[in-house]
Parts: sequence; C-alpha cells; structure tokens
Amino acid sequence: MGDSELGKLPRLKGFKTIIGMLDCETTSPDDLARSILLTANKELYFLKDNSALLTAYWYLIRLTWDSKHIGLLNALENINLPISAGSSVFSLSSAIKEACKKDIDKLTHNPAIRELIGQSIQSTILNIVGPNVPTLFGAGPKELEEAFAKFSTKLAFAHLSRSFMSNILNRVFDYVIDRHVPLHDIQVDFKEALRNWSWETCILVEKYSGDWYSKHNWKSEGNISKFETSRFVEFALSKLRKELGFVAEITEVKK
Repeated sequence: MGDSELGKLPRLKGFKTIIGMLDCETTSPDDLARSILLTANKELYFLKDNSALLTAYWYLIRLTWDSKHIGLLNALENINLPISAGSSVFSLSSAIKEACKKDIDKLTHNPAIRELIGQSIQSTILNIVGPNVPTLFGAGPKELEEAFAKFSTKLAFAHLSRSFMSNILNRVFDYVIDRHVPLHDIQVDFKEALRNWSWETCILVEKYSGDWYSKHNWKSEGNISKFETSRFVEFALSKLRKELGFVAEITEVKK
C-alpha cells in the first residue's frame, strides 16, 4: 500500500501538558508517560490482525455506501445483521456492537478487548451518525437510511473514520492505564486530556481514509472486500503506532 505523508502534528507540545497531570510516587512522569505510550503501541500491534476490528470498520463502509446506493435494508442484509431497517439508531448500534463481540470470540476470550472494539463502533455511530436523526430511539427506516448515506462521501467518511480510530486509540489508552497505572497517579483531567490527544492524533488517518474509501469503492464498484479493509486497518494502525513511538522517543530525549 505504501506510506504517505498524512499531516504534521505539534507532537510534544500537547503531550507535555498531559505528562504534567501525572502525579507519580514511584517513577517520574516522563517515565510513566513513555511506558503508557509504548504499551499502547504494543496493544495496537496486536489489534492489526484482529478480525473483530476489521469487521467493525467494514460495517462502517457497508452501512454508509450501501445506504446511499441500495438502501439500508439491503445494507443490513449484506452484512448479515439480525435487525430490521425500522430499528432505532440505538438498537442498530447495539446490534453492531454485539456482532463485533461475537466475531472476536472466535479468536480470544478477552472480555476487555471485546468491549473495547464494540464500544468504539457503538460510540462512533451514536455520536457521529446519531445527530443526523431526530431521536436515537424512534427514528424511522428512511431517516436512518438518510443519516448513514450522508457519510458516503469522501470527506464525511473521513470524519467518521477518524472518530472510530480515535475511539479505538482512546480505549486502548484506557485499557493500558487501568491495568498498569496506580489510580493515585492519575489526576481527574488526565483521561480527558488523553482523549483529546487521541482525537488530534487521528488526523493522521483522516484524509487518507476518505481518499481510500472513495478510490476503492470506485475500483470495486461499491463492493470493498474484507481483505481490502484489512489492509487499510493495518496501515492506519501502523500510522498511529509510528506516532506513539515517535512521541515516546521525544519524551525520553527531553528528560
């Protein structure tokens, strides 16, 4: 697929603020921050071959493109979701979350990873697609179809993709912090600042997501395969891993 220049970030400036929120008794804030970055980097590496993550992203592709071109009911049928087109945004996002969790069960019984991926796609649908319908609980099939179809353009899908990847990255950070960092080391605003940093970092994949989505839908006549999707997901995660590694390296140099 090749590498691309996807944009430059004020890498250290924003992360320095976050480091300053760490209150560590046993290690320096720089060491702890670097440890979080490197451990999150490792978790992203393991996710690159995860079938549930691939399926979740493929669902976003199918729901947006197919809602625009063949209708939501056909889109749901194509991805084998046991839910009617008349369901609400909330019930649809919940069904997608459960489908992803079942998919990951085939490879691992780690409940934290199941939740991480499921919550990421549910949050993306509720927070990005949801505002385009009158209500999360009572939208009709036509309203849902139109909401998803709005994200079938290059720019709109790029935004949707950035939101999903940001959700993944932020939840990976949460997963790492909850398991490796003593609670007294984390100030109240730390996780919120890290969430914002995850969103800013995922600008690295935003433009490329839109270009890839547009190009591959054109080449495949609107039938992007899971194999093509897996290559994109692997590439996107590699960009994020590269960024985390770079910031961890700068943090060490600046000590």
